[in-house]
Amino acid sequence: MARPANDRRSRSAGIRPHGRATVLIVPHLFTPLHESCALDDYQRRLTAVHDAVARAAAAHQAGVDTVDHWGCVVKRRPVDLSELAIDDALGGMIGVTSQPFGEIVNQLATVERLLDALRWSQGNGAQEVVECNPSTSRGQAGTCSHDLVVAASETTIVFEVSDVAGDSGNANRKMEKDLATLDRCTCGMRSSARRLLAVSPQSGHWLEARPQLATVVTADRVGNGTWIVELRSTASG
Repeated sequence: MARPANDRRSRSAGIRPHGRATVLIVPHLFTPLHESCALDDYQRRLTAVHDAVARAAAAHQAGVDTVDHWGCVVKRRPVDLSELAIDDALGGMIGVTSQPFGEIVNQLATVERLLDALRWSQGNGAQEVVECNPSTSRGQAGTCSHDLVVAASETTIVFEVSDVAGDSGNANRKMEKDLATLDRCTCGMRSSARRLLAVSPQSGHWLEARPQLATVVTADRVGNGTWIVELRSTASG
């Protein structure tokens, strides 16, 4: 049975004490995972949620009947996700009841890179998802948190995930920031953890041109497929 929408929101948002400060918990389109689960199960569930949101976003465009300021209207017009947010078949993985179309496009593109990272991880021995933040890169303050953390039998693999579309591949210094985040990683034993980026081809080319910082592991050189790039162990100097 589907849960009432207000019950669903009460679990995704609210006020939580943090020491002496009060922290507002903001809901995310794709709810974070902070409890370990089997990789293949999580990949299946995240794929189903991605597909449901993508179908809702695609149908949303058909409801705009004007070409005057079409882009402005479609970009800002909220996509109704209320039915998805209370759909038990989606496992409570959608944390909002609506989201502007433009934001959904950006987040879906990032989740598609993340799903590619999950597939790559599974093909390289990972069996467990330790943490995943599809809509935000940060967990609790003071913790080592990444977009994706998976575990293989003998190592931890951490990812920063993005879909930078600009030709530079480093808009708003996104790659530099993600490299710095990986360089500060303390997940598990730093010496054994693999630290990777799952990125667009544009960002892949930017990283490939800086071999002192990162090494390309896999690359799609003809399409828009995800590049997997590994931080060099000497990046911090």
